[in-house]
Amino acid sequence: MQRFSFCVHDILQPQWQQAIPNFNEFDLQVWLIDTNNTALYNPLVKLLNQDELERLSRFKQQDDKTRFVFGRGALRLLVGRYLNQKPETITFTESITKKPCIEICFGNLFFNLSHSGSKILIGFSSHHEIGVDIEQIRPAFKIDDFMERNYAANEISDIAKSAAPLSHFFKYWSRKEAWLKAVGIGVFGNLKAVDTTGLSPYIQTETFIAGAFADKFDFYTFSVDDYWASVVINNNHTMPHFYSINIADLFETTS
Repeated sequence: MQRFSFCVHDILQPQWQQAIPNFNEFDLQVWLIDTNNTALYNPLVKLLNQDELERLSRFKQQDDKTRFVFGRGALRLLVGRYLNQKPETITFTESITKKPCIEICFGNLFFNLSHSGSKILIGFSSHHEIGVDIEQIRPAFKIDDFMERNYAANEISDIAKSAAPLSHFFKYWSRKEAWLKAVGIGVFGNLKAVDTTGLSPYIQTETFIAGAFADKFDFYTFSVDDYWASVVINNNHTMPHFYSINIADLFETTS
């Protein structure tokens, strides 16, 4: 069993910036992308490589196609800006833990992506492994059995005492998912061991986590509209910078 210390930061009102930032000087940047601008669908498809187009063809529902195209296309546009490279020339691969990464990257660039509903969240770090997750609050979701199997006792207790238990459920789930993605282990057997309330100073896992991780993780949790989102980063020392812009602006800056 491994044990890591962590610190939870609840960000009540993220300061979403709408100006294109400096891509050359950054530590931790978080991007919120909206998929409602359907006019961008075809231009984003043109950025995808053959493997991504084949993956796209396997989706049956248009909503799934849209999330994939916007997520992968926005990721290519952003990585292209960070690396000063044309978006369509970037090659993605997977780490030994199946975590997406850039095949050839001169310098440090860590990223992670999540989508839910009409929102896509992408996090970038210049120095440390990162995981992100965004969850739309779904009123019809039945939480009781799911919580019993996957939530720690402190989390269940806090949700039960909350005036908005469904909202708190998704808040904690975004933390759990972001943590799992940061360490690259996926959903392992005992999620109940992952207590993200902050009442315990440690997270313990029964699954071995490979890699050179520092002892400390930071959890940044925030809400936007009817969504909860979390960013988890290893050994970080700065607060994230938040950006919410029209993807069309990224096309203009890469042309």
